[in-house]
Amino acid sequence: VQSMLSSAAGIKALILDDETATIISLVFGQSELRQHEVFLTQKIDHATRDKAPMMKAFYFIRPTTRNFEYLCKEVADPRYGEYYLYFTNTVRRTALEELAEADVNDVVTKVQESYADLYAQGKTLFSLDIPSCVPLQLSNGGRWAPAQQEVYDRVIDGLHSAMMSMQYRPLIRYQASSGLTQRIGEDLMHRMAQSADLFNKRFSPATLVIIDRREDPVTPLLFPWTYTAMMHELFGVSKTEVQRDPKKPPEVFSPIYDEFYRDNMATNMGDLCLKIQDLAKRYQQEKLARPGSHRPPSNASSSAAVSTASSPDAA
Repeated sequence: VQSMLSSAAGIKALILDDETATIISLVFGQSELRQHEVFLTQKIDHATRDKAPMMKAFYFIRPTTRNFEYLCKEVADPRYGEYYLYFTNTVRRTALEELAEADVNDVVTKVQESYADLYAQGKTLFSLDIPSCVPLQLSNGGRWAPAQQEVYDRVIDGLHSAMMSMQYRPLIRYQASSGLTQRIGEDLMHRMAQSADLFNKRFSPATLVIIDRREDPVTPLLFPWTYTAMMHELFGVSKTEVQRDPKKPPEVFSPIYDEFYRDNMATNMGDLCLKIQDLAKRYQQEKLARPGSHRPPSNASSSAAVSTASSPDAA
């Protein structure tokens, strides 16, 4: 994303679709966008047609048929002076030809495939934000309904994008007893063969293991009791958002904005309680150091409450 936004200087408008808006929000904050001169962020299906020829439009979208329809209409009657198009996955040749025909004003400056068709949950974890793959198991002679086929295609797109973004040339292993994992492995290998020129020798060798969760339903229930695990178990974390109170808006729970969470994501419960206690003590010391602050009595109940709530036994 940084490379994309740094490719041209000047005032920028960032145009996203529903998925890429979330993908961007997981790794970039508004302040960081401002540092790259992004002063307008909009969805690709936004109805506003106000022209801003002094701005450069940066499109970061998935290469779907619907997005290309919006894009062709846009470049045929451009609102912005220049267009920089970045797609999160491989683009069909026919779609590029249609786009070239629509660009009668020669406003498209750059077209690039930037493989980021996934949701980064941290430095070592990503997801495809698919609620469930169980419907894919209910195949009717190998055929799926359109909604199920869309889920399957999203799996292939996401895995292909992940290999490209991490620059891995994987050896694919799948579970022999599962027809679905076999189909995913074979289709992914076919997809990689179509992009053989991209999977060059500079890519590192790796092994991609595809497993059917029905074979082992117990493992997801066994996990270390870390800060991240507790938040998922007690509240549920969805796209870095935590809904603690149904009557209030969700809270952002991201290592980008929360320094304490970033430093203690994998900290176990016992050590976490001690760090919370130290954090509370530092906060009290900083508060007392401010002008006009008054030191509370030594046996203040608030300090006892913090100490008790932060102890492993109380937790």
